[in-house]
Amino acid sequence: MGNKGQGAIEAILALPLILGSFVFLLLICYHCGLYFITSYYAEEALLCGARQRNVSSCEYEFNQRFLNLTVLSKPVRARMRKSSRQILLQVIYNEFEFQRELKLPLEGNLK
Repeated sequence: MGNKGQGAIEAILALPLILGSFVFLLLICYHCGLYFITSYYAEEALLCGARQRNVSSCEYEFNQRFLNLTVLSKPVRARMRKSSRQILLQVIYNEFEFQRELKLPLEGNLK
């Protein structure tokens, strides 16, 4: 008779640990996906900048795509700079910061 409520008590004690682990795994998956998709969008923006003289439209398109990915619509600072030798994309979003560069001129055709 002393073991009647033991299973329920153990389940109640284990539930926060299970839910916390599940939320933690979801956040890790979200951040990994955000990183890889953002890297892809950055490469697309760099190739767009290589094709165009003015990179502001490519920067704007990257910002719009990035904001569609994020759960909370916080401002993103993405800057593209183009010189005769390279295009640089720098992204700052909360603590998430990275930059990509593309050396110019590109080999091959960008059609």
